[in-house]
Amino acid sequence: ECNKRGYNVVVVNYRETVDEAYPMPQKYLANVLNIIKEDKRVSQVIGLGFSAGGHCILEMCLHHENYNIDKLDLLMLAYPVITADERYAHMGSFDLLLKEEVNNKELRDYLSLEKQVNSDNAPDLFLWGTYTDLSVSVMNSLLLLEAYNKAKVNAEYHMFPYGAHGLSVA
Repeated sequence: ECNKRGYNVVVVNYRETVDEAYPMPQKYLANVLNIIKEDKRVSQVIGLGFSAGGHCILEMCLHHENYNIDKLDLLMLAYPVITADERYAHMGSFDLLLKEEVNNKELRDYLSLEKQVNSDNAPDLFLWGTYTDLSVSVMNSLLLLEAYNKAKVNAEYHMFPYGAHGLSVA
């Protein structure tokens, strides 16, 4: 369907292993984005991330100087992992991402992405999730939305009243 509308789609798979924990998934993604941006036929890049993948792509965007990439034209996130705040964090995602560094408070604060948003680093955002998501608290999205509001960066948010985690693009 995307191709019929003139869009090309690239799917980036990554693994979080002991040898390839943070920041390797973001580095892989940045490498792919840089290759795509080199293609003269590409005029815009829209990122799409789900759950922990949402955290991966947003972290890469917010800390773009670490990955030598340009700002995305638009970012779309679905039920993303955003915060390492113990009240709302999806700790399984941070366990996989950080491995033996999971208790490093400074690193977890740095990866609490609601604390990293500013008008220079945050791409325009389309965000959605469900109120009844039992895996990743909707508070992750609300914290991100609040940060976007404070930074005065464009964001659109849709919270649906019902739905489990992992709805993909349903």
